[in-house]
Amino acid sequence: LLSANENFYEICQAMGEALLRREFQIDPGAFAEVIQKAVAEAVDEDRYKIRVHPEFFDKLKQLDVAMFKDRLERDESLPPGDFRIDSQMSVVDGSVKKIVHDLLSKVQDQVFAQMNRAG
Repeated sequence: LLSANENFYEICQAMGEALLRREFQIDPGAFAEVIQKAVAEAVDEDRYKIRVHPEFFDKLKQLDVAMFKDRLERDESLPPGDFRIDSQMSVVDGSVKKIVHDLLSKVQDQVFAQMNRAG
């Protein structure tokens, strides 16, 4: 069961990453929403920079989101679909891999909690 769970987790991780990256490519507005949510939840101050891959920099600039004005920066070291928010108080790693991992961990915790209650 544990081996099957690990295989299932790895497959879900790979599929989740591929789907999320594809969604961000197709709909830059979805990518913008994820970044806006990350800023709202993790950044307490007004001074921060949002770093994105150059391909997404241009797409986000076209959306004309007020929150991004003068805050977006190109960063070739980031993979397309990932972002990083730098402020004086914190750094937010918005990698697709981490986002999917966090989501799967929450689901996995809920499944095991239900199994323990049933058993």
